[in-house]
Amino acid sequence: MVFCNNLHKHYGPLHVVKGVNLSIEAGEILSIIGESGAGKSTLLQILGTLDKADEGDVSIDGVNLSSLKGKQLAQFRNTSLGFVFQFHQLLPEFTALENAIMPGLIAGISMGAAEKRGKELLDYFGLSHRIHHKPGQLSGGEQQRVAIARAQFNQPKVILADEPTGNLDTQNAALIHDYFQKMRDDFNQTLVIVTHNMALANIANRTLQMKDGQLDIIHI
Repeated sequence: MVFCNNLHKHYGPLHVVKGVNLSIEAGEILSIIGESGAGKSTLLQILGTLDKADEGDVSIDGVNLSSLKGKQLAQFRNTSLGFVFQFHQLLPEFTALENAIMPGLIAGISMGAAEKRGKELLDYFGLSHRIHHKPGQLSGGEQQRVAIARAQFNQPKVILADEPTGNLDTQNAALIHDYFQKMRDDFNQTLVIVTHNMALANIANRTLQMKDGQLDIIHI
C-alpha cells in the first residue's frame, strides 16, 4: 500500500530524514516511535503530501506521488489519505456532523449523501447522540472521535495519525486504540501512527523506531 525509497529531507543544514526505505502492507497498522526531533513527524508529513522530500520517492496504492501536481495532488490527498492530529483541528463553528462530512463536500458529494455517510460514521464511533453538538460542547475524546470519523469519510487508502492520543486521558486513549484496531479489522484500513504512547504502539502489526532520521525495526 505504501512504498518509500531512499527518502531524504533537509531543513537548511539540518538533515532530518536520512535515506528512509519503508514498505507498508494494506490493512497493516504501523507505529513509529522515537524521541522528539528524530524525524517522525517530518516523515509522516512527507507520506501525507504535506511536505516534499528532497530526494527519493513515495508511492501509495501504486501511485507515485511525485507525478501529482496542484489540483491532482490536492484531490489525491482528500480522497486517498486521512489525517488525525494530536489536536483535533475541528472547526469550532460547525457541528460534529458538519465537521465529519467536510472531506465529502470537498470531493463534490451531495449534501444528502454526505450527511447519510456522516451519520453512519458518527454512529460507528459511538457519537450518534452528539451529531448536532459543536466541538466546544464535546469532551476531548469525543472531539478526537469526530476527527477520526472525518479522516475515514472518503474511505482513504491510508490514515496518518500524529500523536492521536497525546492530548487524551488514559481511558479515552484506550478507546481510540480500540477503534483503530476495529477500523483495521472492519475496513482493512492501513494506518501509520507516530506516537510516544507505548500502549498505542503495541496495538500495531509492526513498531519501528526512528532515530537520527533513520528507521530501525524493533518489533514484528
